[in-house]
Amino acid sequence: MIRIDISLGHLTPFTRDQVIRLMQTTSRYDCHVMFQHRHRTINGKSVLGLLSLGATGDEPVTVEFDGVDEAQAARDVQHLLEGGVQPEKDKQDAVFLLGVLKERLSTLMKDNLLGIYVHGSLAFDCFHWNSSDIDFLAVVRRPMTVEEKIAFVRTMEELSAEAPPKGFECSVMLESVCREMPFPAPYEVHFSNMWREAIRQDAEGYCSRENCTDPDLTTHVLSLRASCLTLLGPGPMKVFGSVRKDDCLHAMYLDTDRVQEQLDENPIYIVLNLCRAVAYRQGDMVLSKAEGARWAIRNMPSRFQGVIQAALNAYTEGREMYFNKDLAKDFGCVAVSMLLS
Repeated sequence: MIRIDISLGHLTPFTRDQVIRLMQTTSRYDCHVMFQHRHRTINGKSVLGLLSLGATGDEPVTVEFDGVDEAQAARDVQHLLEGGVQPEKDKQDAVFLLGVLKERLSTLMKDNLLGIYVHGSLAFDCFHWNSSDIDFLAVVRRPMTVEEKIAFVRTMEELSAEAPPKGFECSVMLESVCREMPFPAPYEVHFSNMWREAIRQDAEGYCSRENCTDPDLTTHVLSLRASCLTLLGPGPMKVFGSVRKDDCLHAMYLDTDRVQEQLDENPIYIVLNLCRAVAYRQGDMVLSKAEGARWAIRNMPSRFQGVIQAALNAYTEGREMYFNKDLAKDFGCVAVSMLLS
């Protein structure tokens, strides 16, 4: 059993929306959640119970967690309560942010901007605020100057304050490159959470790099040619040339270079990406992470169903993944061998 003591004076009495948000969180876990205030014990999974808590002022409230998921539940509920039980953001918040993004980049890049193309979970309609990033490619007519690149990454840094936890994953590409799609494809400038600190430290140095290429751009274009939200510009099939399957498989294989390490660091991403990579290798299917997992549950060895389902559940519910590490590593080896077969 785990107990946490917390002051809820700034929250109580709970509003209906706060109770719903709490319920969404506590109901994810296989454990009892009980609020204790004075001589009352209130079920943390009961709407009426939470509404009846009433005002607590500065008096401490003890929250007890007892069960299989007690540790994770305690962390998530404490984080939620300390953050003020804000309504959970969703796809509509991301769509609103895309509108702001379109306006900001259109103003910044003016007539050099040909189009903005959103791919990934938003395009496949499986976006989850806590576990998805916002993926897009911007296409320009002519090469960008260093100053233009700096202005772009600084704009993206400002917009990141309103983005999901995983942030933006975006690159700017030349129109001529998009039509030919060489491998690996060159790009003008890239922005993602991974590079934010480097940009803060030395934006000019970051944006002065030359001859930058990224093999992942091939799979991004493969994805957006299958499913895309066009914020600005001609349709994606008019802008992006077809990509070669061998190039895509090469890029997917490069993404598995450290698969055993990565399964420890980011198991959800690795398991789901391997699932859709194998689906593409075996069936020429371009799937979302969620679709790839469902395909793999049906088509990969049955002993891996639990690992794949755990990754899918964690992804769709925006929480950590609990799994058998040895089985996950076995899955990684088998998936890579299937990708190469």
